[in-house]
Amino acid sequence: WNALKDPVETERAVNRGYRRAVRWLPDEVLDALLRFFVDPSGPPALWISGLPIDEEVPDTPALPGDFRLPVCESMLLGVA
Repeated sequence: WNALKDPVETERAVNRGYRRAVRWLPDEVLDALLRFFVDPSGPPALWISGLPIDEEVPDTPALPGDFRLPVCESMLLGVA
């Protein structure tokens, strides 16, 4: 999918990523993540580690879009 060429599929991909992240994240991490966006007295940044990654991660591509990492991309979209 491409956000400029297919905004509907982009929205679907973001929604799928969010649902996957919500199911996978521990409750206390999800709570902190949701508070992060609305609590003005909260921390200025969050460090999230240990997210699942794809079984095979290729070398960094020369051009954007040369490969897809469905698990990584889904988790990053879901957390974002």
